[in-house]
Amino acid sequence: MCVALGGRAAENIIFNRITTGAQNDLEKVTKIAYAQIKKFGMNDNLGPIYITDAEEKGIYTHPYSENMHKIVDKEAQNLISSAYFKTEELLKKNIDKLEKMAEALLEKETLSYEEVVNLIGPPSYDVANRALEPVEFEKSLKNLSENDEQS
Repeated sequence: MCVALGGRAAENIIFNRITTGAQNDLEKVTKIAYAQIKKFGMNDNLGPIYITDAEEKGIYTHPYSENMHKIVDKEAQNLISSAYFKTEELLKKNIDKLEKMAEALLEKETLSYEEVVNLIGPPSYDVANRALEPVEFEKSLKNLSENDEQS
């Protein structure tokens, strides 16, 4: 979630505004949050539960109580807000790297993993020689989105 929110948070920090370009990322993060809560049982307040969607039942209203609907919405909102603020905090702690990245991205729309490493150095954690290319990341989010729509 933090990776997907990175562009939005960086815009806010660097330009003190958020553009519509981050809308697609926000949509993906929202789908991830709802999947974590409703499909994977990854929420402390609701616990390990699978919540069926209307599409799964072939109906147009959610097949659970209005109270449950409100709780799920609030938990998703909390999860997304928490991820966003963690992302902003990380970027602010690394403002020098963020500024280098922002300058490079103004010249070139996308950067490869190698270009990022050359610009700001390697990650501080072991990636075991495995870099996730942006295209791969986008595909994984798209697959999640498609699976969510088919369910």
